[in-house]
Amino acid sequence: MSEDQREENRKDLEMVQAKINFLRNPRHVPPSAPLGSRSLVQASKKKPKEIGIRQDPEPISTDSVVFVPSPPVVEFKNYKVGEVYEITLELKNMSSVMRQCRVLPPSSNIFSIGLGQFPGESGLVAPGMSCKYDVRFAPDSLKDYDDHITVQTQATEPIIVPLRGRRPPPVLTLPSEVDLGNCLVGGIQATQLLVKNEGGPGRFCLMTKNKWPTTSIRTVIPNITKITIKQAPFEIHPATFELGPGQSTVLEVLFQPQSDKVFTQDMIICCDNCHASNFRLKGEGEYAKIGLAEVEMGLSDYSPSEFRDISAQNLLRFDELNPFTYTERLVKVVNHTKVELPFQWMVYKPIMPKTGPCNPPQEPSKVHLNRQQEEDRVPDMEAAFSVFPNNGILQPSEIAQFRVTFAPPTEGDYHNVVHMMLQHIPPSIESSFAAALLHAKSSEIVSRTTVIEQGTFSDTEENINFFPSNVLRDVTGLELEVKAKCIPLSVVLHPYAIFMHVPVLQGSTIKRLFTMANHSYSTITFQWEPYTDSYLLEVEPPFGELDPGMAMDLEISITGVEPGTISHTLYCYVMNMPEPLHLHVQATVKGPELKLAQPSVDFGLVQVGQQVEKELTIINTSQVMVKFSITDTPEHLETDDPMAPSDLTLSEMSGELKPLERRQIVMTFSPTLPRTMKRVCQVEYEGGQPCSIGVYGEAQNPVVCFLECEKFLPEVYLDVPVVFKAVLHNQTLIPTSFHWKPVEGAQKKDCTVEIEELEGKIESWEQRSVSIAFTPHKAMSFSEVRLPCTIEGQTDNIYLNITCDVRTLEVSFKTSTDTHLLSDQMKVDFGECVPLGETVKRYVHICNQTAITAPFTVGLEKFTATLPVPPPEATTAGTARSRGRNLLSRTPNIADPISKTETKAMEEYNKFILSEKNGLAFVVYPLSGKLQPFGESIIEITAHSNMWGKYQDNIIFKVGYLEPVPILATITVVGCPLNFQLTAGQAEHKAVVRFGSHVSGAEPITRKLKINNTSPKDIRVDWEMFEDAPESKKLVDFITCFGRAFPPQDAKGNEIINPYPVKTESLHVPSSMDFIPNSPDTYQTMSLSSVMQSHISSGYEEDNPKIISCFLRPHLGDFSTRPFSISPKQLTIPGEGSSTVELTFTPLPTNDVPEEKDCVGFAFGYLSLDQEDQCGGKVTRPEAYAAELLRLDFTAHLKPALLTVEETDDEGMVYRSAMSDIMKNDLIKPEALRVCSTMLSNNTLTPLTFRLKVKDPWTLVDLDPVCTKDSASRAKDTLPCTLNPRHNLMVKVAFRVTPSLVLKASSKAKNLILTESSTGDKLNFQDVLHIQFENGAEQAVPLYASLAIPQFELSADILDFGTCLVGQTREQELTISNITASHSFWTISFENKSEFCDENTFQITPTEGRLEAHVTHISNSKATIKVFFTAGHSESYDCTFIVQGLLGEQSRLLHVYGNGSYDGKHEAVLNI
Repeated sequence: MSEDQREENRKDLEMVQAKINFLRNPRHVPPSAPLGSRSLVQASKKKPKEIGIRQDPEPISTDSVVFVPSPPVVEFKNYKVGEVYEITLELKNMSSVMRQCRVLPPSSNIFSIGLGQFPGESGLVAPGMSCKYDVRFAPDSLKDYDDHITVQTQATEPIIVPLRGRRPPPVLTLPSEVDLGNCLVGGIQATQLLVKNEGGPGRFCLMTKNKWPTTSIRTVIPNITKITIKQAPFEIHPATFELGPGQSTVLEVLFQPQSDKVFTQDMIICCDNCHASNFRLKGEGEYAKIGLAEVEMGLSDYSPSEFRDISAQNLLRFDELNPFTYTERLVKVVNHTKVELPFQWMVYKPIMPKTGPCNPPQEPSKVHLNRQQEEDRVPDMEAAFSVFPNNGILQPSEIAQFRVTFAPPTEGDYHNVVHMMLQHIPPSIESSFAAALLHAKSSEIVSRTTVIEQGTFSDTEENINFFPSNVLRDVTGLELEVKAKCIPLSVVLHPYAIFMHVPVLQGSTIKRLFTMANHSYSTITFQWEPYTDSYLLEVEPPFGELDPGMAMDLEISITGVEPGTISHTLYCYVMNMPEPLHLHVQATVKGPELKLAQPSVDFGLVQVGQQVEKELTIINTSQVMVKFSITDTPEHLETDDPMAPSDLTLSEMSGELKPLERRQIVMTFSPTLPRTMKRVCQVEYEGGQPCSIGVYGEAQNPVVCFLECEKFLPEVYLDVPVVFKAVLHNQTLIPTSFHWKPVEGAQKKDCTVEIEELEGKIESWEQRSVSIAFTPHKAMSFSEVRLPCTIEGQTDNIYLNITCDVRTLEVSFKTSTDTHLLSDQMKVDFGECVPLGETVKRYVHICNQTAITAPFTVGLEKFTATLPVPPPEATTAGTARSRGRNLLSRTPNIADPISKTETKAMEEYNKFILSEKNGLAFVVYPLSGKLQPFGESIIEITAHSNMWGKYQDNIIFKVGYLEPVPILATITVVGCPLNFQLTAGQAEHKAVVRFGSHVSGAEPITRKLKINNTSPKDIRVDWEMFEDAPESKKLVDFITCFGRAFPPQDAKGNEIINPYPVKTESLHVPSSMDFIPNSPDTYQTMSLSSVMQSHISSGYEEDNPKIISCFLRPHLGDFSTRPFSISPKQLTIPGEGSSTVELTFTPLPTNDVPEEKDCVGFAFGYLSLDQEDQCGGKVTRPEAYAAELLRLDFTAHLKPALLTVEETDDEGMVYRSAMSDIMKNDLIKPEALRVCSTMLSNNTLTPLTFRLKVKDPWTLVDLDPVCTKDSASRAKDTLPCTLNPRHNLMVKVAFRVTPSLVLKASSKAKNLILTESSTGDKLNFQDVLHIQFENGAEQAVPLYASLAIPQFELSADILDFGTCLVGQTREQELTISNITASHSFWTISFENKSEFCDENTFQITPTEGRLEAHVTHISNSKATIKVFFTAGHSESYDCTFIVQGLLGEQSRLLHVYGNGSYDGKHEAVLNI
């Protein structure tokens, strides 16, 4: 291989091995690298470099999002065993370059993953494209599965995609505890449970808790087809079941206890998804227990020698009865168990105990019958005893009522035993317990209980035996021994024989009464047998019924047809009585006879002069006509005159009576004198004995009097009627009448007397009450008032005298806060600290101590209220419509100005009430009324306020004709009537003015705030600014004021002297000569926020002007004038108006804000009044420090005026350039730019205005033409530009390389450093990018630049060809190399040559070239230069070549020497 070919190969190899300056493929850059790939979903959040401020530690870099799985969680639902499910997993490349990924399969064999499906064949995923994997799921059970897929990417951390298998779990409506209730020991109770699945589908299996967990259901339920699980004493069917969503099934639980205790069993219901839940079965075993709760009329006791049943313990003895009657007794039986017990009553014949020498008598409680003896009892089918109801069911723990009936058919003694048989009772294990009946006897029945035990059972599962239900039997639960006696009927007649001692007139009928008495225990039915042959014998009533223990009057009629003797026996037949009753009658019949119906005639008491008539009846009892006559025989002479007419007259003195005729004779008694009449009148007739009758009468005059002739009235009030009772007493038996006459007496004109009943009648011996109303018209003592009364039939009048003392009106006053707690204090105190605007109510009670009704009115002296006028009454139709509308209330309509909310209506009401503009108004309700006798009227006084101060007023009460009574009302209202529009007028909200975030040194920020005055007075507000001082050790502020704390000021801020006129009469001139004029007392008041108060006074009156005031308050902050201020400092807010203040926040200078800080301050507004109150001294209002403060808080946030610098290169603004950058196509350009960019971000909350400025050799490029003076895109500095909050600006700064830049290496510039190294010289430039803010702050971004200066070197600076053959061309090589980081462009030319040299003597090739920068060992930074020498003559030749560069390199000289010779020995065979 020739040298040229080797050189060419060497060059080709160098070119192959040379490194090219290219950008790295982004797909080979890991996402965690500082300049890694950019994500399509996440913005780059590189930590910017902050110049000039404290550097925070760099956070740990996090991976960018490379692939996003979709879905993020692969979840399989509603799967079944044995089937395979598949879901496609999509992995989407969210980076900006092509990526590759690797998916690792899941760890379990339940999940598997198929081959990936890529968008291309190379296995790479382009940005925004996706690769897909099929995830398969083959469950072997229905439990929940969890696994994951690992996706490995170029990120540091792999992507985890969770794999899940979830079925909707079934939810069973099964309670945690199933109470099966109570069951008899040995019995079986079945309970059905409705189980509903409210979740997903599932299959379920029941087992006991001690068998869970289990590896297989077969171990728990060997026979899976037998779907019944037994766990004594419980049995559940079915043990396995399946339910879909919304389906339900019924679980049947059998409970068979073998002992009397509570049984529990924990069960597990497991699902096919391997989930299990617990529930508990609970049941209680009981023995059958019943008892005798109550027996009507109680149980009876046995006699010592009485026969009784061998096992009877309860004796029920009935009262004696008669045949074919019945009686009932109520028996109550209690069921002591909690289960239903079916029963049936049986009536047995008693079993008598066997007595003898070998069988001594025993107590019934110690005798037990075996089962055979119980079964040997004989039912008494003809028993006279029965129980209703005969059978049924005893409810759990309840009392049942039964009626035991005794109905005997015949006479005799009855004895039976009644058993309550409990049916279907489970059998006992031991037969000894079958007859375990408790025989207990007690005189008082509280609870007689029979316990039926089935024996003692072991609790172990091996000893429990289940009894089949077909061996249930009936057991005697209760025994009652019943005894009764039936006796015959007992009916008697009184008398049992009737003998007529008086003869019976022929043809007449005589009736006699006799009595039939029923001494039996039942009602009897009887019937009499009459006799009608030779005479008539009849009984009335002839038949009927008679209750037991009762007697009946019967009447027998005896009629004689023929004269003679009657002797006969009548028979009465009684039902159910074997023999009839006998009544013997004996009488004698005779001729006619008259009879007087009245035994005597009594006229009674007759008033003299009146006439009274009476009737005398004469009866002809015979069947023949009879003539009669009447004779009057007085006992003694009534008067001394025998010729005077008699007071007694008869209408008929004689006559004739027809057979059986009755005749009335009128007898008239007309007395003329008071006396007593006694006479005998005799009726005489033929054929019979005369009849006599007595006549009596009493003649008198009436006598009436007052029970109280002098009536004293204890409590009498002026003009109030007093009603009292006057009692008239009739002292005789004669009724009479009374009549009142007009009032008499000297004081009758000063009163009014009203009588309810002016006249009336008064009966015999009656005490008649008459209501009299007495009304006095003067306050005096009455004693000369008489009321006359006339009595009919009485000669003289009777008088009633009235005496009394008249009282006048008296009232008392009481106060209360809630109408209940009354106080006798004559003062209405509304409180010392009543909040402003709050409505407070107090009550005054007017109590009337008399019975006088009096009107009253209530008024106020000063603080009256203006009440709203009620709307006028509408017409009838309008009223009807309004009533109809009021039936349905409507909500307020905001759009309707007439419709108002309750709050708005109350505000307008209070505003109307306080329209007098006094700051306070009292509303009195009611303003007037009537005070009832001995009554109480409650006056409600409501205080409305809109101005602070201490108020007092007099409430004037005028009651009737009494003098007005004033009651002092006091109230102290505290609070501030000013509010800020900022808080919408709600004082409870804290007023805070937030100025937001600003940079230091910025312009002041001004806010306007509106202040509303709700009071009627003009209020002056003086402001003081404070700042929070949490680290201050000061506790209190001691404030001293001379004169007014905040006097009024003019527009220039000067104090206005003497704003109030001085009252000369209020000044106190002391008598001491030590008094100094114009130096009144000093005092100290207290503000609402102060914690203590002290007064310093010199002993003068309080009316003197106050000069020195001292205040003590907690230290809340320090006085401050910046950064917050308020203008104006003194502001007067008109009453019921508003004013505006300006709030200014002046950001602190930049030097005072080294870092972010919060500015917190507050302002106190002190309230003062410049107008004098026109309330007549009834209100005092504190001001300034003593009044409520108005507080306004300020907040702001200051940040340094700096931008956040985010550089695109981690090294910062570092420029690495070379002089060769200005070469292009072997031509030198005017300049070359190396650009670096940085991101300026405004992370503050305020806009920042700044200018950018750089110096040579830097320049700003890609500028917005608006920001430069000449509207150019390049400049050294910019115009002020504004960067809004949360915005950023990309700034590009270029390093300008120019040919003249190398000349600066010789200059001593401050920002230029020349460094020398083995790789060549470099010019290092250092400067800053100036960011100048409008507030004077400045921020600098460092700029660093390194400029590589090219320089080449020759491998030899002298070449000596020696002696060469003339005409033969000889060749030598040298190497020119570049060791710098800049490309070098060189040229070689003749500098000088000897005189013998021509153009062909020395030749050099190449004459120019380009040397690359020496970056690596394979860089093409070397070149070979060939020098040719051809001697033309035998001379010495020398030549100097100069190697120069185009980019300011230092020149190099090459000296070449050679000699020519014609000697052939110098001929070169090879040119090496």
